Amino acid sequence: PLRHRTDLQMTGRLLLHVTLLGSLAWGVQPFSQARYPSVKVALTRELGKNDKLRYRLRELRPDLDVEELPCIEHCELASGEAVPGLLREQSFDYVVVTSPEAAEVLLRLLETGFGALEAAPPLRLAAVGDATARILESRGLAADFLPSKALGKVLAAELPPTGSNRVLYPASKRAATTIQDGLAARGFEVTRVDTYDTVPAAWTEATAEAAKATSVVTFASPSAVKVWTEQVPGARQMPVACIGETSAKRCEELGYEMA
Repeated sequence: PLRHRTDLQMTGRLLLHVTLLGSLAWGVQPFSQARYPSVKVALTRELGKNDKLRYRLRELRPDLDVEELPCIEHCELASGEAVPGLLREQSFDYVVVTSPEAAEVLLRLLETGFGALEAAPPLRLAAVGDATARILESRGLAADFLPSKALGKVLAAELPPTGSNRVLYPASKRAATTIQDGLAARGFEVTRVDTYDTVPAAWTEATAEAAKATSVVTFASPSAVKVWTEQVPGARQMPVACIGETSAKRCEELGYEMA
């Protein structure tokens, strides 16, 4: 069954703050046709990664106009090539994987560095969130630890000490130091390697026009919030749906009214 938490309040502007564990979907019944006769919903994740949410929204409300308007894209970093060598030369008690994208990049690095996943050394994986764990499991790598809440700070607080407490953390270049700082404070030795970066997606004039006509914009990352804010006039006056606490926090920092 889907596990989710949805909080809805309307005070002048609409805030739909959604935190979902395991699936990106929410009940959109609060958008009444009387108040919002034609709701245009913008999905801002990387191109091709909005399909599950788009399908679920259309399933629940076929009248919604759901459009993919990617704000970000990911690029792998040369520094990530160090990961296979570190795994060959050193012993780690955990490899920490914090997002589906981080999982996909790690899998590619293992395949490239070892020739095949099966040739990589056994890994004890700590994953943030069910979605991240599913990416790993789809390629035969089970997540050995998931925190009670899908947040990096919770993983840092709950990861069980074991062995030498050495952790390899393949991360986004833009990831905060929350995990390594939290683990270090508990006595873990953390080796962080930035394996990928998140950059703004290229927008055409048509993309910009579609963004202006949006009724509700969804964010699943702080980077997407930043790009949308810079690209769309009057962005802060738009109703916002945030998936995840970090996205909501970034909206607050950039001046969105969080009702």
